[in-house]
Amino acid sequence: MSRGPHIRKKPRREPQWPARLFAIAVGGFLTFAGLYGFHNQRYWITGYNPELGHVATGPVLWRAILGILILLIGIMPWAKTPWKPRKEHKWRTHI
Repeated sequence: MSRGPHIRKKPRREPQWPARLFAIAVGGFLTFAGLYGFHNQRYWITGYNPELGHVATGPVLWRAILGILILLIGIMPWAKTPWKPRKEHKWRTHI
């Protein structure tokens, strides 16, 4: 009994645009907030560190750099991988 050729469907990929749009929005907001604060001579961000129990500070430009990195993650293509998928075993038919 011989089998005909096997037709395999490509697996459906989930759409990536919601995650990309979210990354672009968050990255854009962080970049804008960091550069706006730096432009208005606010060089440090103050916050509260509950672990240590005192006020903590951080540079405003770090927010802009983090925003640019998140923007790049949202803009760059995700689908291409540097490795090839593993080949599947081909079925052998015995005569």
